Amino acid sequence: MDLFGIQAKFGDTFYFMLGALLLFLVLFLVYLWLSGWGRGPARRTFHLRRIDAYEATSEGLARAAETGRAVHTSPGSGGVGAEGVTTASTLAGMGVVESMARTAAITGAPVQATTNDAVAYALTDNALRRGYRRAGWSMESESGGARFLTHRDALAYAAGAAEVVSSYKVSHAVMSGTFGPEVLLLTEAQRRSGAHQVVGSTVPQGAALVTLTADQALVGEEVFAAGAYLERRTTHIAALLAQDGLRWIIVLAILAGFVLVNVFGVSWPQVFSTTP
Repeated sequence: MDLFGIQAKFGDTFYFMLGALLLFLVLFLVYLWLSGWGRGPARRTFHLRRIDAYEATSEGLARAAETGRAVHTSPGSGGVGAEGVTTASTLAGMGVVESMARTAAITGAPVQATTNDAVAYALTDNALRRGYRRAGWSMESESGGARFLTHRDALAYAAGAAEVVSSYKVSHAVMSGTFGPEVLLLTEAQRRSGAHQVVGSTVPQGAALVTLTADQALVGEEVFAAGAYLERRTTHIAALLAQDGLRWIIVLAILAGFVLVNVFGVSWPQVFSTTP
């Protein structure tokens, strides 16, 4: 039996992923420590790049309070427990829902939240109540609430949510999560209602459509940055900075590998292989 011929089951990819995860955790803990997390007032304030969609979210809620009309929010047409990034993007949308509820409780604008999944409905209702509670208010019936329209039927959900938008004549809409081509039904209904729209999607087809139809669009990873931009949570900011740091490390590693291969004549398998 040739013991030297044994290879890792998942190959070198597993070790690269494990190394990237460890680097991320180290950077995350460093940024947490620099921000003073868990040690009282923050020692250092980190500035994030401007994202117009999140700026428009706060400004739109202030305008909605002046008109007295409802605002619409949604964690997407996806669900919790589904395949792919649907669960992650739906949970990320809960951060937008909570922030909307907290600000709406202060300004007095009623919030209508629509969902397309039984579990997402329960989480959305909890996020709304948590947002009101953080603002020192209780969510009454006139404050709006979460609506369970359909269960994992994206097209039927979009049609139902469009009816809610039209009935309440919403003046501001912030939706972030998983949206496919069905998002056109929602954006058109919100456009007819005169609502200012901020929409984000992790689905390529939906992201392309909201970029064309919404007033402000959240593209790709911007969907997952709600906690850092809207709530200024230290852990979320540290995670964003750690991701940026990890990207720079990967870029430098690629450049170093390019130099080794093209200048020193080392082959790519020798550069990135972790096994002899």
